[in-house]
Amino acid sequence: MLFFGVVCWLSYLLVPKTDLLPFLTSKPLKRIVYPGVIGGISVGLVIYLLDMTLFKSSQLSGVHHPPVWTGLLASFYGAINEEVLLRLFLFTLVYFAFIKVLRFKLHNRLYFLWITNVIVAIVFGLGHLPAAFKLATTSSFEVFRILLLNGIPGVVFGWLYWSRGLWAAMAAHFVADLVLHVALV
Repeated sequence: MLFFGVVCWLSYLLVPKTDLLPFLTSKPLKRIVYPGVIGGISVGLVIYLLDMTLFKSSQLSGVHHPPVWTGLLASFYGAINEEVLLRLFLFTLVYFAFIKVLRFKLHNRLYFLWITNVIVAIVFGLGHLPAAFKLATTSSFEVFRILLLNGIPGVVFGWLYWSRGLWAAMAAHFVADLVLHVALV
């Protein structure tokens, strides 16, 4: 709780120093619900299809899934905790660093948003490696699998964060996790 308190406090200080608007709630269906549900279902299906085709020989593809109720709880964890840590805090921090260090001009905004998004998506993928290697042996194939299958949603959630706000990124993460850990187990 203390760590999350510090992260939220730092985010509270950083967000106003950027042009990011993570807490917009106007037009919630158009801004949050539709993009969150469509993005989450799309991400979940893409990950599932890649796992069943390109990565079917992975040690992690055959891993026994925990009960559905734990997948449901994990969906809440990912949607809330990971989005606060990675999008609200880390995305905002990296983007803020670009603003202050590189002093980018307004016409370069999209370029720096995408660079920030890719950096944070890679960190998102790296964050999933320790848990994966409790279930599989370390290999370049497994590392590539983890980074790709977590990088794809990381990029989508990051795009939703900067374009639609934190709630849309949380909704997409929640729906994607529901698809992967509840519906398709």
